[in-house]
Parts: sequence; structure tokens; C-alpha cells
Amino acid sequence: TLSGIIDEKTFRSTLAMIKLAEEDAFKRRHGELEVKVVVVRKEDRPRLVPVLVRILYGKLLNRKGRRHAQQSLSIRRSTVMGFLSGLRPDELVHLFDVLLEPYKQYILTMSSEPNDCATMTQEEICARSSELLQLVPITRRTGVLKMMTDVVRQLATLVEPNLPNILRVQLGIAQAALHDLQQPTSSDDPKYNSQRARIVELRNLALKQIAAIFELFPSCDYSTFLAEFFVTVQPLVVVLPTEGMQAQHATPVLQALLAITS
Repeated sequence: TLSGIIDEKTFRSTLAMIKLAEEDAFKRRHGELEVKVVVVRKEDRPRLVPVLVRILYGKLLNRKGRRHAQQSLSIRRSTVMGFLSGLRPDELVHLFDVLLEPYKQYILTMSSEPNDCATMTQEEICARSSELLQLVPITRRTGVLKMMTDVVRQLATLVEPNLPNILRVQLGIAQAALHDLQQPTSSDDPKYNSQRARIVELRNLALKQIAAIFELFPSCDYSTFLAEFFVTVQPLVVVLPTEGMQAQHATPVLQALLAITS
């Protein structure tokens, strides 16, 4: 069964034959044919689910160089997410262990330090995240944000226990981007404009995701998160009157603020 999931040609049909949700159905009808379904027994789940999640995580990643890679990626992700929705919320921790693995040390460091944003300046807060995330390339930061967009939207309330770590990483990426944008750089550098554009995109993507979480989970308690968030986005709030008039749509930080107050 696992080899069938690994094989790109058979993984969709193999997933369709595995019953991951904890129900009593052993067979499903397919036209006039009876298709056998492999039901994952309760006693096997602790051993099987971690392995299964790591295999399926590989299916969520883009395959560069393959024909029609972008078109098939969304279909593949939808298939995998539909299957993973059969996991219990406590089993989804295995997915986030893999997804947030590059940020494990960052999450650990930030959770062990006191939340002293009241005594730190915005520059100090952003510089701290930039330093802690310096070993994670910008492309990988962008990749994890895009992946989290699909995971949060398609798995919905199942991800709620993992929201603190998700928000921690999203805010940290935004902070690091803000720090990088505040650094003096020579405009004569030919790579300056393209690099800056990538960092701006990264900042905006992180803020849009934070806004999306506020909208999707309005009843969650964000009290421990909001103080640091408001300090982080303070420079963006200051320029809102100017940028808001020039933009055709609400800026990412305005989207987040509207989601908080709605």
C-alpha cells in the first residue's frame, strides 16, 4: 500500500482505497463494482500515520522540471489534503512537525523567551526574528507560507491546535522581512530591485495569511499575539493614509487590522 502511494502513477487511486477516517465502513460502492477499502485500525495508527504523513508531504511539494508541474500541483495538493482531513487533530501534529521543521529552533527560542515586546522597539523585535531566521533562505520562507495557505484553508478547524506555532512563524517571517527592508542598500546594485521586490512579496504574503487566520478563526483568543503584532506593523500603520489612497485594494496590513476588528 505504501509503495502505491509513493508511485506518482498510482498514489491517487491508492489513497482512494485507504479509509483513514475512523468510521465503520469497510467498502464503498463504485458504479456496479465493489471496491475493497483498506481501513486503518486504531492500534496501527500511531505507527502508520507519522510515516504516511511524511510520504504525503513529499506529494505536496512542487516538482520542478516536470511537464505541467504547476497545473498538476494544485490537483495533487487537493487530493492529499482531502485524504489528510481524515486525521484526528492530534495526529496533524506530524504534518506540522514536517512543515515547520526549518523553524523548529526559532519556535523553541521564541517560546522560551519572555514576551517583552512592551519594552522592545519595533526595530529590535524585527532584528531578533531576522537573526534567528537567517539560515532559512527567502525562497524557503515563501514556500512554507504558500504551503500553509493551502493547509489552513483546506483542513480548516483541524489545524486550530497548531495555530500558535503557525502564527508565530508567519509573524516571524513578516518581522524578518520588515527588518531587511529597513536596511540601507545601494540602489546601484543591479540585484537591489529584484531582491527588494521578493522581500516585499514575502512580507505581504505573511500579513495576508495572518489576516486570513483572523477571519477563519474569529473565536480564538489572540490576546498573547496581538501586542507583538501591533508593535511589528506600527511603521506600516503610520503610512496607511498615503499607501491606502494609492492602492486599488486594501493593503495586507489593513486586511489584518480589519479582520481583527470585524
